[in-house]
Amino acid sequence: MSEYKLDITGTVGINDYGNINDYMAIIDNDDRLTITVDSTNMENIADICKLIEDKGFVITSKDDSSKDKYSIIAHRIT
Repeated sequence: MSEYKLDITGTVGINDYGNINDYMAIIDNDDRLTITVDSTNMENIADICKLIEDKGFVITSKDDSSKDKYSIIAHRIT
């Protein structure tokens, strides 16, 4: 199992959604993806979660324990 991490700082823009798509294209079954974003915009976080799930990933954890960052951990399932 491989692990991939993507950190997005500042406002989530269209290029960031493209980067997420690029990451998801290279992740194999049972690999883990962690995306960390600024927690200032929950709408963007909801959009990212929907994008991840629509691409066949299962979100295993959402963590907002840091007041500045929000982490989403997902696995591609077989």
